[in-house]
Amino acid sequence: MFGSKFTGHKPGTPSDDGYWKFCVPPGTYYVNVDMPPLGLVRVRPNAGGDPNRDSDLTNANGPMSTSNFTVFSGQMKCDIGAGFYPMATTGNTVWIDENLNGLQEGNEQNVEGVIVEARNTQTNEVLATSLTDHNGNYEMDYLERGGVYFRFELPSDYQSYSPTIARNGQDNIDSDVDGTYGPGTTRMFIMEPSMANMDIDFGIAQSPLPVDWLNISAKKVEDHHLISWATAREVNASHYVVERKRNNETNFTALPGEVKAKGYSNKREDYNYADKDVALGGIYVYRVKQVDTDGKYTYSNEVSVVQNAVSSIDIYPNPAKGMTNMNIQLAAETTLDIRIYDNAGALIRSIKSNETMERGSYTETLNISGLTSGVYNVQIDMNGELIQKKLIVVD
Repeated sequence: MFGSKFTGHKPGTPSDDGYWKFCVPPGTYYVNVDMPPLGLVRVRPNAGGDPNRDSDLTNANGPMSTSNFTVFSGQMKCDIGAGFYPMATTGNTVWIDENLNGLQEGNEQNVEGVIVEARNTQTNEVLATSLTDHNGNYEMDYLERGGVYFRFELPSDYQSYSPTIARNGQDNIDSDVDGTYGPGTTRMFIMEPSMANMDIDFGIAQSPLPVDWLNISAKKVEDHHLISWATAREVNASHYVVERKRNNETNFTALPGEVKAKGYSNKREDYNYADKDVALGGIYVYRVKQVDTDGKYTYSNEVSVVQNAVSSIDIYPNPAKGMTNMNIQLAAETTLDIRIYDNAGALIRSIKSNETMERGSYTETLNISGLTSGVYNVQIDMNGELIQKKLIVVD
């Protein structure tokens, strides 16, 4: 450290306080401000584009410090400022929500020893830390203006507890932990100068089920199966995955995609999922897997749909150039005859000639590079049932 000064009155001015000045040899320096406990926090540095009026406290060399700067022999550098404004404060309570209603009540126990962090919403930097006392209360001060979220970490004795329903009542008695920024976190709060937000709470409950299932159903709707379910309450829920097995299959398989959960709710929530991969006949059995934000999960009851066999053939791409594919879905053993005719009705090519194929899915790749551009008729005979499809060939 080169030296230290106390701020004081600026010479030659009527009332300019907060003045300081050093005479230093040439070199590279930074300034650190040791602010007394006046409840002030630094303003945003380098704002406004005027170096004679802005603040230079960037914290580059630690809290309340400037970035490095270099001075040369004979140079006057008198534009280093440090601006402050009244701090924001916050706090409140962590409690056990024994009746799972998401509200603090006088007979419910508070939780000591919970670590509480205030974090920057953009960088996740920890801005302040506190620990709940024997009354479950915590406080934080010296928070700067900006967006923050709060993260609560339970002590080891409470690892079997989970968050209760969030934002289910008045701010001073509800819980604010809704998992917005991950497990044990709140949504964003905007802190302002002199603000005192003493209503940021965390309610926990002993291993509550993430959801209360109301019902689940599955039914045929046109060309797909619609799986619908409802919940009466959700706590810490992340998403739902629909699982399926067919006929005599032993294991369930997760279907593509996820259905996002409401997360925290104390009322009925309805969801649905469309399973469009139902060409094959048989019994389709469904269940819904609910996953919470901690990775834990539960299952709904199982429901089933009886699907009649459906066979189909699709051509893609269409129009096509050089190559195309024929997707064949067979619901049962089938004798196939597939031929391509031109617009005049002349046979161009035989793809399959009375070939018997087992039930299942098949893909035939067709080389059509020898066909001239135009519209062709694909005639498909499936066990005596004729199907006509158009194939468009382009150059």
